[in-house]
Amino acid sequence: MMKKLYKATMYRMIMSTGVRVSVILTYAAAVLYYVLSWMLANGKIDAAYAGSITGLGDSMILWIFGSLIVGILVGGDFENKTIHASLSYGRGKVIANYMFVFTTLMFVLLLPYTIGSVCLITFGVDMRQAGGTAISIYMRNVLNYTTDVSMAFISKS
Repeated sequence: MMKKLYKATMYRMIMSTGVRVSVILTYAAAVLYYVLSWMLANGKIDAAYAGSITGLGDSMILWIFGSLIVGILVGGDFENKTIHASLSYGRGKVIANYMFVFTTLMFVLLLPYTIGSVCLITFGVDMRQAGGTAISIYMRNVLNYTTDVSMAFISKS
């Protein structure tokens, strides 16, 4: 039953102009982020611009577009009064649905940064001259966590 609520909310989000613009701008920012990081690592632009390049990173973009998507997700229901129809599922299910939809949309926004970081790691591109800006903060946290977990298993055996 909650599957219908999820599908309806996802459909509404996909058809929303604000969400579409957010996804397009996020993907464009990710491409620009990795291109500028590559140029920085190869010395094509000055190292003084590394801080500005970091502003295109996933952490900054998620703050901007994540909050916009939450506003569209929750605010749209109250503005159009469709929340009243959703409450027949129960408040807990509606809140869980919002959480699942938001998580799905954040995954979609993080996808180009994750793919870019995996590509850099896979192809062995040396981005140390870029000052660590090239690997997304999200991906760095994932790699640090998995390294810590794997080191814990290795040290116990």
